Amino acid sequence: MQDDLLRAAVERKFGIVGEARSQLLRHFPRYRDRITLVSDIIAFRNQIVHGYATIRDDMVWEIAQVYLPQLCREVSELLKEPDHKL
Repeated sequence: MQDDLLRAAVERKFGIVGEARSQLLRHFPRYRDRITLVSDIIAFRNQIVHGYATIRDDMVWEIAQVYLPQLCREVSELLKEPDHKL
């Protein structure tokens, strides 16, 4: 919380993740049910980009610690599928 540059970088990366998720669903809607909390990920991206004054550091930390590892596992599994065509 004391490192403004690190906080900004983490928030920026979450914004990129949310935008990538949005683009993925636009082009590959069949993956919607394969990724946990997909709508929440996009909503968090929108909050970071448009509602930055309401971002709470504890919420960002919880997402990074609890939900991001699960998302990484799910995406890794999708990428292992021979017909993923991403």
